[in-house]
Amino acid sequence: MEDTQIETMLHSLIPSEICEGLAILAERKDMRDLNGTIALIRHGDPLVKKTAIDATVKILRSSIVENYQQLTHESRVKLGELIDRIHPEIVQELLHEIHSKDENSRIHSLMILGVLRRRESIRMQIEKELKSNNVKVRATAVQAMGHYPQSSEHLLLLKQLNDTDSRVRANAIEALEQFDDPKLVFSLKRLINDGCNRVRANALKALYKLGNQNIEDDIVTMLNDRSMAMVASGLWLIGELGVDTPEIRDVCRLFQNHPDPMIQRNCEKALSQLGTSRPNW
Repeated sequence: MEDTQIETMLHSLIPSEICEGLAILAERKDMRDLNGTIALIRHGDPLVKKTAIDATVKILRSSIVENYQQLTHESRVKLGELIDRIHPEIVQELLHEIHSKDENSRIHSLMILGVLRRRESIRMQIEKELKSNNVKVRATAVQAMGHYPQSSEHLLLLKQLNDTDSRVRANAIEALEQFDDPKLVFSLKRLINDGCNRVRANALKALYKLGNQNIEDDIVTMLNDRSMAMVASGLWLIGELGVDTPEIRDVCRLFQNHPDPMIQRNCEKALSQLGTSRPNW
């Protein structure tokens, strides 16, 4: 059955049948069904309204969470505006789920709230989660703040650069990069020697984007590290930024046939970014 047919059918049914239809849409978790579930939130029957909210939240959670890294900033903005403008009930449901005892529910709700325009209730909740004892929750809260950078959150994110957890520090760097403020260079420079490969790579990427582009030696140092994770991140940086020197090319060549799939994948992307084909340089 076509999507439009399902929406039309739902509006013509009695409340109990509508709820059954909404349950089907909730289970198939297709973002194309959002127009139908959102429209039914205005239904006069309270059970239909509640079921429509639950279905919408479930579809959003599945679609956004599973495709989080692939969603462009523009897509996140459009989704946030749609949800926030039309149905604040969904926002309240997500805010409620942040207090869930289930870790995944809390994290997923934070991820979705991160795409919404910053209203006071959301801002306060995200800031509160920055102090969570759960490092995954803290890391997600930091990531959420990066979607809509506001000057008032600048200092909060700088504090997260000192977090004991590397995921939090790495996400804080990514969030701060969105502020596009050259004054951040001083705060980020001390992290280019961080023991975590992702923190170091994010710091170098942010510095490069902020105008401090003399990072070639730092990348070579990462490529020569004993840690394969550090090597993989060094190759990732080249793939992201296209930083190119003869020495970088020579070292990259050593990883063309590396047995580690991540290193080989990142090496391929680096070669592509440098405009170099295999096997000849």
